Amino acid sequence: MGQAEEAEDAKPVRDGNDDNVRILFNEIVEIIPWVNPCTNVIYLTAYPDYALDAWRTDACGFMVKPLIPEEVCRQLKKLGFTVSTGGTDE
Repeated sequence: MGQAEEAEDAKPVRDGNDDNVRILFNEIVEIIPWVNPCTNVIYLTAYPDYALDAWRTDACGFMVKPLIPEEVCRQLKKLGFTVSTGGTDE
């Protein structure tokens, strides 16, 4: 897959070829632990057929669009690592 020079030139990843989406998904899954092993990951997609792939990873959760506020809150409660807001706890 290529990279667009400008945002306007970028093509959507989903081009009708599910193999391209699955390859990108698998690459992301492999890279995240190398970048930061304490990263919370919740997959968000419009394609529920990728749920099984997501659960085979160390992801905290998986959500399918459209988002439901209660589901977002439920998923955030399942985060495995503390999230810093940059402030101090008082």
